[in-house]
Amino acid sequence: MFKSKTKKLLITIICVLINIFISFTITNLLGISNTIVIKSYCIVYHDITWEVIIFMLLLLIEAFVYEHYNKQY
Repeated sequence: MFKSKTKKLLITIICVLINIFISFTITNLLGISNTIVIKSYCIVYHDITWEVIIFMLLLLIEAFVYEHYNKQY
């Protein structure tokens, strides 16, 4: 059981790193890297860039695929 959880965690970390690489590659190819889309007005620095939006969309797709293949009936 321990190896199964470790394997899932390792696969998740690898997928997240791949998503980060893909999002930065897409924004660099399009020339929109580090472009702020939404700027918040709070004390903490929470600017949302195109990299963050693409990264979150890729994670959403990954979550749907994961849930589809690991659905328990």
